[in-house]
Amino acid sequence: MAEKSQGGGGLRDRQKTQRQEAILAAAERHFATHAPDDVKMGDIARDAGVSTPTVFNYFGSKDELLLAIILKGNAEARARAAAIRADATVGVSDGICRILEAYSELSSRLLSKEAWRHAEAVHIRHPASTFVRRYDAINRHIVEDLSAHLNARVPSDRLAPEDADLIARLVFSRWNGLFLDYIRDDGLAFEAHLAAVAREMGQVLRLLGLSPA
Repeated sequence: MAEKSQGGGGLRDRQKTQRQEAILAAAERHFATHAPDDVKMGDIARDAGVSTPTVFNYFGSKDELLLAIILKGNAEARARAAAIRADATVGVSDGICRILEAYSELSSRLLSKEAWRHAEAVHIRHPASTFVRRYDAINRHIVEDLSAHLNARVPSDRLAPEDADLIARLVFSRWNGLFLDYIRDDGLAFEAHLAAVAREMGQVLRLLGLSPA
């Protein structure tokens, strides 16, 4: 009987995971092409094949669903960053640009510019919320990925770990500014954003002596 009970529990867990993934996939499709105000939880529920109350049961609000999409994208970007660091043929400057491009690409693909502007507005209006604490963790992850790449590529006698952390924060700050420029300007193409990232990161790293002149 105990084995049957455990098996039933495993089935319920799998079903719960499948419903959650279906809801998240449906939400991604809506948030990628619509402003948050135009995204309806009922539409997400219909596309996921569940009831609207079920969506609220798994994700208590539209903002929580939006955050779940952002966190999923962050996990994917971190995996890409790890793969870039693992490739010994990738240099310092190229690696920094590729890591930042991975975060930009996933961010742009998963959410519309309107959705990102909404997330930034929530960040400003509710600085002490759980949403903001988890949202800010993503920024720390990007800095950690950049710092880890620098530490892996530049000898410690040339760049101390604490200096790598500082450079990573500076690089992130400029990338974040470029990404904010991108999501605030509906006329700015993603390709133009990537070109700006490559250009400015190259300039920064050359000034710091970490990239060929």
